[in-house]
Amino acid sequence: LRDPTTELQDIKLSTGGKELALKRGPAGSGGWDFVQPANFGKADVGGDTAPNADAITGVRPLLNLLANVQAAGNDDYIEKPGDLAQYGLNPGNPEAVRIELVPQTGSPEVLVLGKAVEENGKPVAPPKVYARVDGDSVVVKVPFDRLAALRKTILEPGVLRNRDLFAEGAKDRIDALNVNLG
Repeated sequence: LRDPTTELQDIKLSTGGKELALKRGPAGSGGWDFVQPANFGKADVGGDTAPNADAITGVRPLLNLLANVQAAGNDDYIEKPGDLAQYGLNPGNPEAVRIELVPQTGSPEVLVLGKAVEENGKPVAPPKVYARVDGDSVVVKVPFDRLAALRKTILEPGVLRNRDLFAEGAKDRIDALNVNLG
């Protein structure tokens, strides 16, 4: 994806039995709507201006994070992984993070993120996680330091809600604002 915010139609994320699903709004709106949880309304495209280490607060930062997941080198590929449970990638693992990106044209791409990569019982530096593309037998170690933040965003999707008082298109049409106290 060159520009995930314009090339994607839907995104679905799940972990721990919870699902977060977003759908891109009508062409030209630049907005994203919550599908799951239902009735959450619009998602915040830009996110908070201050960095949030605990969660991902905007659709654009979320999509940029996910679109840039890739192996750093040939040594990161495990061609014959054996039992996927050792990587946290076994089917039905509630701790795994399932990412489904649906482009406007073409087939959906599904990536599953598993456990953090460890050596001698300690996380490697820089942080990496085990990942697997759905339908592929290869496991890949990918640089990824936001796994906890991604999980929290899925489990507590309110951090992605648009908190603007007025919708983006309505702001340009406002001539006056009456504020009453009491």
